[in-house]
Amino acid sequence: MASIKNVGRGTAEVIVEERKTNGPYKNFADFLIRLSGQVLNKKIIEALAQSGALDSLAERNQILTNMDTVLKFISEQKTAANNQMDLFGSSGSKIPEIELKLQAVEPADRRIKLTWEKELLGMYISDHPLKGYENVIREAGTPIGSLDPRIASSEKNTVKIAGLIVNAKKIFTKNKETMIFATLEDLVDKIEVVVFPKILQKNPDIWKADSIIEVTGRLDNRDNALKVVAIQAKKIDLSEIEPVETAEPTELKIYLPNKTTKETLVKIKEILTDYPGELPVILEIKQNGSFSEIKTKTKVSNNRKLAKDLKSLVPEAKINFI
Repeated sequence: MASIKNVGRGTAEVIVEERKTNGPYKNFADFLIRLSGQVLNKKIIEALAQSGALDSLAERNQILTNMDTVLKFISEQKTAANNQMDLFGSSGSKIPEIELKLQAVEPADRRIKLTWEKELLGMYISDHPLKGYENVIREAGTPIGSLDPRIASSEKNTVKIAGLIVNAKKIFTKNKETMIFATLEDLVDKIEVVVFPKILQKNPDIWKADSIIEVTGRLDNRDNALKVVAIQAKKIDLSEIEPVETAEPTELKIYLPNKTTKETLVKIKEILTDYPGELPVILEIKQNGSFSEIKTKTKVSNNRKLAKDLKSLVPEAKINFI
């Protein structure tokens, strides 16, 4: 929670400590009542709502649309609390309970939620922009995780891939021309794409974070770091394509290289235990040119961060929820 933009560590600590001391927040009104005299203001409530931190208490767009009502409720709570502190008040009557009434509104749609999450958290949490468009990405190019490093050293090393740019770093060449190192990801894997000045000049606008693109390029495996050197690229417009509901995965398969050590396997298990769920985990370890299957007793949840953590530990691994 401290990583949410406009919230900060101090606010996060107060919210968590209150929950630890007096139990889970029952609903959004309970959250406001218990924290109204401490850390809440408009900017913090907006950030918590937009990032999804309050999803278990109220719908994001409902909180934002009713912000005036929410702030009035907080103000009334503070006034009531101050009156209760006045033991010599002339009234002597109990402060009436204040009810929070939020107007019903249309929930925030998937795309705006993802926009908020990226802006406030720097990453997508509730979903992925490419989810539901798997067929579009698959038809546009080879899955990133299926790229064969051996192709890089052959004459036929041209590949086509597609995905979402999650990072784009500009640098200047010796000739003071701009080039870009972009990180392109699909729903499972990611790869670096090198964009030299001449290629960048053809369509510079697509080489920015959150662009969904198709890239044709030369596969390069220098220094055992697989990358694609762009030859041409174009934007994929998903705005008029309806996402397709895909079946939930039934298992997680992890394909590991033959050099995987016992120490690495222990670390893999540690990562898996951080994401408990119902999906069985199957390890496929490469041995003598084929894969040896190991069915583990571990069960995990369908979580993109789990796949990213595993890829960070073993970049050569292929992580498939199937």
